[in-house]
Amino acid sequence: MAPSQDKSTVLAFELHTNPLGLSQDELLSQVETLIETTLDMPNAYGVTRVDLITPNDAIRREAEQLGATGDSVCVVSLWHFKGDDERVTLLTDPKFNIGAFAVDVTNYLDKSSGSSSPAHALMVINLGEHDTSESIHQQIKPLLNKFLESSGVQEHLTKCVVLEPSPQSQTPPPPPERNTLVIMMEARDTESFTTIARDGAALTEQLKPVSQESGISWTQFADKFGPLMFSADGRITKRGADGIPTRE
Repeated sequence: MAPSQDKSTVLAFELHTNPLGLSQDELLSQVETLIETTLDMPNAYGVTRVDLITPNDAIRREAEQLGATGDSVCVVSLWHFKGDDERVTLLTDPKFNIGAFAVDVTNYLDKSSGSSSPAHALMVINLGEHDTSESIHQQIKPLLNKFLESSGVQEHLTKCVVLEPSPQSQTPPPPPERNTLVIMMEARDTESFTTIARDGAALTEQLKPVSQESGISWTQFADKFGPLMFSADGRITKRGADGIPTRE
């Protein structure tokens, strides 16, 4: 499918890092507590769900063979909203101290997995102070399209989207040190991701002509923007409509 902007999905994104040296369970517990407190705020009425994604060491080891490296301890939170007005209301509330920022969603692949517990993977690209998400998105688009054409990827991957800071949103943009572009993928299960990663040599060869034409590759991204965080978990902890009742 050709990439298309998803206007119906209203999200905010946050990567919770680990400056205090906590264990993964400790950090996850801390983030869960913070989210539960936030969902009690009056202005959180428009949150329909919060997804928490944590690293999967087995998948990350496979992904490192493709040139991706990652934080060993982190949590990603994806905030789903009823609409943009509700997103603006929460993200501009002075008491909202999580740091999540509004993102636009571009669909590259979207087909039903038929799985009750799909696996999810993310690559978080740190843009830095002088690069825009729009320019970087244009650079990686041919690579991403070629990647998705692979028969192995087509067989195992069910969803692929790009999240980038929303320039139209009336919410605070991310500060330069947190300016990121996110590639998020979904597969039927964790084994599907490991199967894709194990075919790394074939994928690299397939991507080589596009990489040469665009002048950039995944490993060059790692050199320029720092580590690519590749994390996945076979389960997603769900809040909001699936856990904590939302207020009408």
